[in-house]
Parts: sequence; structure tokens; C-alpha cells
Amino acid sequence: MKKRLIKLPKGMTELPCGVDIHGRTIRIVFYYNKQKCQESLKGLPINRTNIKYAAQRRAAILEKIATNTFDYAKEFPNSPRAKQFPAQVPQKVGDALDRWLALKKVTCAPSTVRGYEKDIRVHLKPRWEQYGFKDIKKTDLENWLFKGLAELGAKTVNNLAMPLRAVMKDACLDGVIDRNPFDHLKYLETDVTTADPFSSQELQRLLATPTERIQELNYIEFACFSGVSAAEGIAIAYEDIDWQARTVSIERACVMGVYKRPKKKKRQRTLKLFDQAYDALLRQKPYTFAQPPVEIDVLEFDNKTRTKELLRFVFFNSQTNQPYSDARHMAARFWTQLLKQAGLRQRGINQCRHTFASRLLSCGRYPEKWIAEYLGHTSTAMLHKHYGRWIGEDHPNLEKQASKDLAIERSVVLSDQAIIEKPKQPNEPGEHVEGVCVEGQIAINITGPSEDIQALNAHSFNAENFQLSPPRPQNFGNSGKTQQNQIVKWRRERDSNPRYAFNVYSLSRGAPSATRPSLRYL
Repeated sequence: MKKRLIKLPKGMTELPCGVDIHGRTIRIVFYYNKQKCQESLKGLPINRTNIKYAAQRRAAILEKIATNTFDYAKEFPNSPRAKQFPAQVPQKVGDALDRWLALKKVTCAPSTVRGYEKDIRVHLKPRWEQYGFKDIKKTDLENWLFKGLAELGAKTVNNLAMPLRAVMKDACLDGVIDRNPFDHLKYLETDVTTADPFSSQELQRLLATPTERIQELNYIEFACFSGVSAAEGIAIAYEDIDWQARTVSIERACVMGVYKRPKKKKRQRTLKLFDQAYDALLRQKPYTFAQPPVEIDVLEFDNKTRTKELLRFVFFNSQTNQPYSDARHMAARFWTQLLKQAGLRQRGINQCRHTFASRLLSCGRYPEKWIAEYLGHTSTAMLHKHYGRWIGEDHPNLEKQASKDLAIERSVVLSDQAIIEKPKQPNEPGEHVEGVCVEGQIAINITGPSEDIQALNAHSFNAENFQLSPPRPQNFGNSGKTQQNQIVKWRRERDSNPRYAFNVYSLSRGAPSATRPSLRYL
């Protein structure tokens, strides 16, 4: 039998495994249910790019077959074989959960999958595995959520129910059930505010706490002044630091021993270091800079591809002299004891990140957009929802400052019973203060520098000192008597020349008089 000759595109010497050229089309070959399947990718010209695409598509199909998530009709809707392999829709919850978990192993990070596996094994399968979708009623779900899981927090209950919600939705979309009972069950309300930051005094006390584990204390200071998460912080390597530019690149995180790229591409960022964060790195440098590099696999954003990197990590476990593989180890073996020794309330180690965000917000001088970008967020919504909280202890006298900033010139209150107010006492030399002096039917608004009003009395002026200027008629009181060049009987007791500005108001009923001449020192 003659071997069929295939003309390959220029630059190619052989075809990838499972990829064939049939006439003028590219064809992929695979086995499904122990049967050989050949499917042509119609409409694709034969070239190197499309042949590479065909190999990638075949690999994805093989992965779906291995995880029992392959749907022939969905993948090749126009193929004659689609009717030969009808989609197998799970009828029981247990089977559906297995299928859903297999799909998540392809699309999610290993640490996330481990959480799903535990929830399904411990909570979901023992309760729902043998149930058919048509057997589950809304009242069954309510009893489970509000009674069966009553000892758990609202956020935990929502997380536990998430896989069950997903498979119930799939069953409804696949036509196994007509209605999804979860459509009428809302998520439990949770307190989304997770920030419990340290005040400046608490942070100072924390970093001054005596400890033999200096390397861990260096990490705590770095985290509190850089805003990195615990998973990001333990994965920082010296290869990420530019000492001259004083920057550090956040390239990866480490969770449960798995190095991976940050959750979102925005979290992959370069930070211009604050002075105290930079100093913490300098203090850590003698401990780990000379350590030999280690080769690690880094899981990329697609949660499939792995990249090898040769790195020297910055922060080590001072007891094992090895890099931390999970921030929870530092929390359990160092952080909890440090807080206890410092006399501070227990809180999670990621509160270092929350402290950084909350202190910047509380200062009120920095744009929220800049803070969000520094933390690796795409918007300020996450900043307010999870990370930022006002630290009132760092700003105890804001009320006084706000009162001063919002103060306005006070107008005279018009009433039949006048009130006498002495001027406010100045806070600083040279500060202008204001007071309203009222006697009978005449009110004088007084403003002047503080050195001239240290002991100002509302009744300290008489006719020898002041007269109306410019001279013009003015109506005082209910008598209706008009006086020209009215002399006001007030006299200042001090001999030094005063430096005041005065306004005279009528206290007759209704609005103040439109004529408001100023008093002039004679």
C-alpha cells in the first residue's frame, strides 16, 4: 500500500499528533467511547497557523473527554456522529457535582478546586448525592440553608451552596427540570466590611514588640507599608526588586504551596516603595540575599500553562530557613503570638494590607483611584467594600478643624429678646475672631486680630471713640426716630489703638435695615 503524500506548508516537516490533511481541509483525529472519530475543520486554509490551532483544539477535546465533560453535538453540531453520541445529562445531584467539579479542575486554580472538593465531600454529597433534581423542592433547600447550616456564618453558607446552585441551574437549562428552586432563594446577607486595620499607635506598638523572629517582623512592616497581600508578599523574590529605582514588581502569589500569577492581571503591578517598606527590605537583605536560587513552576492566568522560574525569595521562615509555602503558616506560628504579646486584638494577617489602605484613605489627601491602582484594583468599589475603613484614632481633633473651616460670618438674630454674646477667644496669636454684641435695639458685629480682643467686653465702647461713617440716616428700634451722625455710647477700656471692623444693625422687627454704616475710630 502506497503511503499518501501530503504537501505541508512551507517551514513544516511533519504534522502534529492527531492532525491530518484530507484533501483541502485540516482534520483532527481522536477516540471517543472507544471509537475512532475524524472531524474536518471546514473553512480553515491549510497553513501553519491553522494547523497549530487544530492541534490545540484536539488537545482541548481530549481534556474534556478525560474529565467527562465532552459534548459531541455541542463541539461538532453539523457532524453525522453527533446523533450517535447524544449528550449525557446527569439526572442525580451527585453525578452532576462530579461533572461540575471536573470542569472546575480545568478552569480554576488548584487552591480554589481544593475548597470546592472539601465543600462537596463534607456538606453537599452527604445531604444531596442520591437526590434526583426533580425531587428537590424549595422548602428542602430552605430547611438545609437556614436550619441544617445554622451554626455556620452567612458567607460560609453562601459559599457552600454555590456548587449546588450551579448544577441546579445547569439542570434547568438542560431541560431536566422546568424550574430552578434556587431562583426564589436569595443569597444570605453578609457583612462585606472585612477591614480591621491597626491605628498608628497600634502599628507602632506592634512593630516595637520584642521577638527573636526578625525576618517575620520585617515582612509585617513591609506588608503594612506596601499593601501587598499575604500570598503576594511571601512570593516576592530579589529578582523582582530594583534597588536603584526603589521599586518591587508583584509577579506571583503563593497559596497552599502552589505558585501562580495574581488573581487578575491588574494585580500584576510594579510598586514605587514607601520609605518604610524599602527600609524593611534592606533590613531583610542580610538574611536571605545570599541564598541559592530555586526553580519553581508558576501557574499562568489560564490555570493550565506553567512557567519555570529561577528565583531567590526574600522572606523566609526563620525557624526552618526555607521560603514560606503558605501565609497561613506564618499566621499560625508567628502572627497570632505577636499580637498576643503586643496586647492587640486578634485579627487576620491580611489586615496588614487593610491597614495600608485604610491609613491612606483616612489621611484624606490621596486620590482614591491612585490608592486602588496601588493595591491592584480596577476601580475604587473594592477599596470601599473590603479594604478601606476610617481610622478615627489617627485624627482625634478633626471636629475642631472642621468647625473652623466651615465657619461663616454670623448674622444678627432678629427677635424681641436680644441675646448678648461675647466674642470667641482666639486660639493662636494674630488670629481673627468674631463676636456679636447686642444691647437694647442696637447690634454690633465685631471682627479683629486676636491680640486686640484678648479680653474684649461687649460693653467697652462709648461715644468718645466711635461714630457712624459715612454720616447718613439710620433707624434704630421701634421708636422710628431718625438720627444723623448717631453717636453710639460704647467705649473701649484699653488705651492702645484698636484694629477692628464694625457693622451696626437695627433690631427692629423684620429683616435688618438695608443701611448698614460702619463704625469708624475717631
